[in-house]
Amino acid sequence: MDGLADPTGGMPAIQPTRRAAIGVGPAGLRMVIAGYIDGLLDTIAAAEAIAPLGHSLVETGSLETDSLAVIEAGVAAMADEAICLGAAPPEVAISSAFSRADDLNALEDAIIRGGGRTSRVLEPGDEANLTYVGAMAGDPRAPALVVSIGDHSTELMGGAAHLHWVSSAPCGSLSMTEQFLVGATADLDDLEAMIASAREVFEPIAAEHPVTAVVGVGRLAATVAMLGGSPRIDLAALGDAAETLAGSDTATIAEDLGVEFDNVAQAFAGVAICEAIRRAFAVEFVWVTRQGLEEGLALDLLAS
Repeated sequence: MDGLADPTGGMPAIQPTRRAAIGVGPAGLRMVIAGYIDGLLDTIAAAEAIAPLGHSLVETGSLETDSLAVIEAGVAAMADEAICLGAAPPEVAISSAFSRADDLNALEDAIIRGGGRTSRVLEPGDEANLTYVGAMAGDPRAPALVVSIGDHSTELMGGAAHLHWVSSAPCGSLSMTEQFLVGATADLDDLEAMIASAREVFEPIAAEHPVTAVVGVGRLAATVAMLGGSPRIDLAALGDAAETLAGSDTATIAEDLGVEFDNVAQAFAGVAICEAIRRAFAVEFVWVTRQGLEEGLALDLLAS
């Protein structure tokens, strides 16, 4: 219990310098327990529960009962871990993707039943700011770009110590996969056309906002990095990722990597988007980090 357990058998003592933050988004839940060391964020533990929570929301405008049960159980498990590690019950933030859900109150009730503290529904601007700050926590690079690849758009967040600008580019992994008819195995002959298509979208943004570093966040970027064998996804790593996707079927790769099928099914488009961004912004590589929204939330809580 990290040295925090009460020797008499009681609950661990709450450490005022430790905060737990959970983000609930369309792809599942993620928690970070963090503190400060020498003015920098110190991540003590992280946990996630992957679940496609956004599918029913897109189709019906509501969350399925099963999804609410997954959220409640996930929050409960994470709240137990937070308390065991000396943090107060976690603060929970709900992605702006859920802000128009018909059953938002039911979602908030599920979080509270799971042991999360008062939930916070994020506005898109707040979510971008927290994601940027969390992704760049402890990193002095500037000016930098934080990139999150979504199904139908790619969110670009730029700044230095703080977020300065946001742009939502109409180029996503699912829409590109459907546009280029990427099947169970990818076709390397399609890659350059996919890169060129994406680059047309990113070039005007890059011309207006030059950067010296690009950081990728989110599960799709993480999958591309796994396929490329490194969090530093440069031209060689992207080539390795593309060849792996073209050399085996999606289901086999997903099983071998232990990641969701949908992430691998869209990863070839993810490779094209990462390479288009790398070329458009003229950087050597895209650095992939697991830090993001939840680290930003933790920093916000620690500062309060």
